[in-house]
Amino acid sequence: MQKNKLSNYLLPCAALFAIFQVLNIFYFIDRYSVDVPFWDQWNFYSAFFQQHSLWEIFTWQHGPHRQGLGFFLIWAINELTGWNQRAQCFMIGGVMVLAAITFLWLKSRVFGKVCWYDLIPVLMILSMRQWEIYANAPNVSHAALPLLLILLLCVSWTIGHYIVRYALIAGINVFVTFTGFGMFIGIITPLLLGIECWHTLKNHNKKQLLAILCTIGFSLITIALFYNNYLMQPAADCFRFPDPKWYLYPVFMAIEYTSIVLPGHAGSFSGIVIGSFALLMILAMLGVAGFQLIISGDRRKSNVIVILLLAFSLIVSLSAAVGRLCVGFSAATASRYLPLLTTAPIGVYIFLMNFPRWTERTVVMAILLCLVTITIVPLWAKDMATELRRGKSVWVAAYTSTENVARADSIARFKIHPDPAQINLDRKLEWLRVHHYSLFRNKTNNGND
Repeated sequence: MQKNKLSNYLLPCAALFAIFQVLNIFYFIDRYSVDVPFWDQWNFYSAFFQQHSLWEIFTWQHGPHRQGLGFFLIWAINELTGWNQRAQCFMIGGVMVLAAITFLWLKSRVFGKVCWYDLIPVLMILSMRQWEIYANAPNVSHAALPLLLILLLCVSWTIGHYIVRYALIAGINVFVTFTGFGMFIGIITPLLLGIECWHTLKNHNKKQLLAILCTIGFSLITIALFYNNYLMQPAADCFRFPDPKWYLYPVFMAIEYTSIVLPGHAGSFSGIVIGSFALLMILAMLGVAGFQLIISGDRRKSNVIVILLLAFSLIVSLSAAVGRLCVGFSAATASRYLPLLTTAPIGVYIFLMNFPRWTERTVVMAILLCLVTITIVPLWAKDMATELRRGKSVWVAAYTSTENVARADSIARFKIHPDPAQINLDRKLEWLRVHHYSLFRNKTNNGND
């Protein structure tokens, strides 16, 4: 009785806290976003300055990943708003809110109900620590949409009817694999399907076995299509494999995981120790969930979901270490990667939900909630976002008055791209001017100062 009364009181409070954070995100976007393409946007927007087929748009490669489904969203928002880049930021905010809602849907499907301490992963998904995805160089394909699609893929694994389940897994797997750093899911899906195939074979269910084999085949075709005409484009110019200091890969990964909850201490010795412990804990939980899945299967699919989320986060973390160690440990704290790494604490949360006693689980969740709440609105994010907003706004004002990129760079002491000549920035700005798009759409409303 006391447990039910406490839950009835805390659940509305948790809902109000989540709503407050949603409002906080959109306030942040409204405050710090500026209507001008910035940095990497000028690179991948090249796809829109000329005519391309839908398949070319879907498979457009930017750095190590493809743009996938997110490119259609970017194109649609640009077309509907006259290339308003503030609208792109608000769209990313909406995608992250949908990701939080999808997590609650997933939780209710696996465990039957939503609890007050579900606020923990919701706050992680909606955290302002990942401010770069909203106010730097917005690209929904990079991390926000992959997170939403991965959670939808997890929901698909919980569908009871096997034909519907495998059809959804096959379809969503395509979109995840081709969208941003969701590309690593393409490796995980056929492995999980292979384990399910093993258990189905033991149960002598021929129809379900055929459905799984077809889904495995489709997932392998997805991988083949992804790597067709794929180019190795490391994100860092200094990339070498293996890096001369390859033995620091685990340290880089430890700093990444510390930055999820304690970004201010990520590079310190204590932060590395905490991150290393977190990394070992994730590996241990992945091993336990994998052992249970292989030995006894998983009717509720909680182990499948834990493996999918933890394995994805570990692969993302390792790939970042391999690709960006040469840049320095500061690259491990880049906030734009946090939505991808957040799949680990979500997986840990689902693993912990299997605690048998309500009191033990509540104590663990309360501690985690305190950790999340303490770092939910980092002050340094506002300082960096303010500097970016100022630089973009001054540059826009300088360029619209001079129509000269070099002079605008000099006046603003700020660049909207590091190599204007390499990307034909003058030609792209002229195209925007002719079409009255973005910074030329409404010269009196280039930002929100």
